[in-house]
Amino acid sequence: MEGCKRGIVVFLLLLSVGASLSQYLDADAYYNDGNLYLMIGLFDKALESYQKAIDVNPSHIRAYSNLGVTYYKIGEYEKAVEILKKAVEIEKDDLAIWYNLGLSQVELERYEEALVSFGEATLIDDYFAEGWNSLALTLNELGRYDEALNCVDKALMIDPYFAIAMLSRAIILAEMGRIEEAGKWYARSLTLNPKIKDLIEVKDLEEKLNNESK
Repeated sequence: MEGCKRGIVVFLLLLSVGASLSQYLDADAYYNDGNLYLMIGLFDKALESYQKAIDVNPSHIRAYSNLGVTYYKIGEYEKAVEILKKAVEIEKDDLAIWYNLGLSQVELERYEEALVSFGEATLIDDYFAEGWNSLALTLNELGRYDEALNCVDKALMIDPYFAIAMLSRAIILAEMGRIEEAGKWYARSLTLNPKIKDLIEVKDLEEKLNNESK
């Protein structure tokens, strides 16, 4: 009789473990579907899939992260911030989550909050050049130009061929009134990546450079 009871307990445990495993596999399946939809631009379906993954497994950190990224891509920045904040509560050492949270906060002009998020990303990886560049541009928005230059210089020290950071340096120098230097850094960025000229941020910079040359 005792052996029979033990057998029943083991059977029930196996059922429980099997159900849990199946649940996590379902969450991963929804997550993978979401990644596919995100890749091909079906954002509504991506949102639905990531949410299903979270419903099945509320601690699925990658589903949270990509759900936030999807909201960012469709311009729902408030929702992106909300989701990504939940994600960092689950996993505080995820560089991508902090970085994407910072990008969303910048879109909402919450620059002080973005500084914290980008700062966390660079604390996780001191060699994260994109994080230092984003810190620089956010500090520039706050008029903290010397700090901004220090951050963009850090990005360029990590990656001397980081064309976007060269553009950032040009933008910051132009804001400081150092137009000649700004022009040189802008030219360097174009040499490495001519497509930079098509970026929205370049219009204001070119206007400053053109006004100075008149």
